[in-house]
Amino acid sequence: MMKTRSVVVMIMFLAISMRAQSPSGSQIRPPSETLREFCKMDAEGKQLRPDGWYELAAMFVHPRESPGEASVIVIKDFVVSDAKLTGNKAQLYVEYTELGIIDPSFRLEPPPFTRIMRDLYSLVLTDTQWVVKPGSLVASEVKGPLEWKIEDYQRIPHVSIEAAMRYVTELRDKTRDPLIKKNAIESLAKLKKLN
Repeated sequence: MMKTRSVVVMIMFLAISMRAQSPSGSQIRPPSETLREFCKMDAEGKQLRPDGWYELAAMFVHPRESPGEASVIVIKDFVVSDAKLTGNKAQLYVEYTELGIIDPSFRLEPPPFTRIMRDLYSLVLTDTQWVVKPGSLVASEVKGPLEWKIEDYQRIPHVSIEAAMRYVTELRDKTRDPLIKKNAIESLAKLKKLN
């Protein structure tokens, strides 16, 4: 009886272990880890640089073009929920504290009060990947290992105060437009107060 129970436990353990691994034998990273890595890289300002955007594009089922110079949400902290799994799909959300929005003219507009925001994400477990090579706007489809990919398109960048300060400083130093330079200087002063 004891021997039979040990064999049953061993078979269950092997079945669970095999189910958690991809066909190649390597472990599949959970969807929450994929999304957490995306949020961390986004907060570091990866969407704000072309080379960083190519890194992030690999995390999406269908990457879109680089956002270029658009609005940026300045955040403090983020928390990724556990995944709600349905087959090869996962639903998750990310909560973060919004500190303000930097518009395309580099003016920082803080919200009327500190807000906790929630973004919903859908991820899918797939072996199909769209790869965008640096300098190209065309994505090519390739097969690879099973991975959780973000199904939604990239959203407006959500960056930390430090990344926002680097971004605004760099653009303040590059621009020849006096209004943008003035806005950038004022925004840097506001960001320093938030820090």
